[in-house]
Amino acid sequence: MFILIVCSLPIIPDKLVTYLESDYQLSKPSNIASADAIVVLSGNNIFFRGDEKFIEWSDPDRFLAGIDLYKKGKAPIIIFTNGKSPFQPNMQG
Repeated sequence: MFILIVCSLPIIPDKLVTYLESDYQLSKPSNIASADAIVVLSGNNIFFRGDEKFIEWSDPDRFLAGIDLYKKGKAPIIIFTNGKSPFQPNMQG
């Protein structure tokens, strides 16, 4: 049970992702092949105050990179996903 609890702490997946992605570098848009669609994975927080909905990008470089690829004609469609972090239960997606 202890291992399960420790591994579910936000710092563990953050460190794991950093380690797994350490061998990869960002590609220049000119080096990326054309595709049917560009999919930008969520990295935003959506929360509500009363009836008002607020969207806050925690990682805007994903959003901007997707827009850049679209502007460079790498795909005719851009799709933005909407996810919910299990580490931020007060946020709603």
